[in-house]
Amino acid sequence: SVAVTVTDTTPPALTLPANITAEATGPSGAAVPYTASATDAVDGARPVACTPASGSTFALGATTVTCSASDTHGNTSTGSFTVKVQDTTPPTVSASRSPGPNANGWNNTDVVVSFTCTDGGSGMAACSGPTTLTGDGAGQKVTGTATDKAGNSSFFDVFVSIDKTPPTITGSRTPAANAAGWNNSDVTVSFTCTDGGSGVNTCSGPTTLGEGASQSVTGAATDKAGNTASATVSSINVDKTAPMTTAAQTPGPNPNGWNKTTVSVTLVATDSLSGVAVTAHTSGPLIGHAA
Repeated sequence: SVAVTVTDTTPPALTLPANITAEATGPSGAAVPYTASATDAVDGARPVACTPASGSTFALGATTVTCSASDTHGNTSTGSFTVKVQDTTPPTVSASRSPGPNANGWNNTDVVVSFTCTDGGSGMAACSGPTTLTGDGAGQKVTGTATDKAGNSSFFDVFVSIDKTPPTITGSRTPAANAAGWNNSDVTVSFTCTDGGSGVNTCSGPTTLGEGASQSVTGAATDKAGNTASATVSSINVDKTAPMTTAAQTPGPNPNGWNKTTVSVTLVATDSLSGVAVTAHTSGPLIGHAA
């Protein structure tokens, strides 16, 4: 007879994934699952041992995974593939400003612009610090930069408008006063407002004054940044009432309304506002003789 010895010298066949590239999910890298299998001609499916194991957290960069499988006769197959964890996602950067702008988009004080940076991959390497703006100007640009540890960068622009300078306001009156400082008709006080920064937001309208002495009107101007200024037009004197004149004669007339002697007529003028400037007699001589 002939003795036949059957031996198994063939190792299992490994099936491994192709090289894997994964995006980092945090500074420690990323958990990467994979599938590896082995089949043996004699034993059938065989377990595969890989290091690092499937689902492990792989650090940023390239890691070689080594796998092996053995059959029951001691034949072993080995193989490897590469897991590359990379961070190609730029970080995020946002900005805040203190104080915030008013409803017109302006500030009238210094403004501090701060930035907040986050990165879900390799983590932050650098983030712009706060910037304080102190000067007047519209649309002043501040750029914040965020850079992660993989070298990805993001930028964020903030535009700040500052106006610390109050507007100008001037007042005028119409009509002008006479040489004595008085008017005998209503006086209208008007205001003109200008602002070279944010622009005029509000300006007092005209005011009309009637009778009165030492009257004044104050106007106000506000610019779009909230700065204010005021101006006063004063010493406005208006007298629209004619003076009163009374006459007295000495001696008085007889019952028939006549005098037979020289008569003295005295005129008395009064004015409660501007006062009497001139008293004049225009109807004939003040002193005469009866016919």
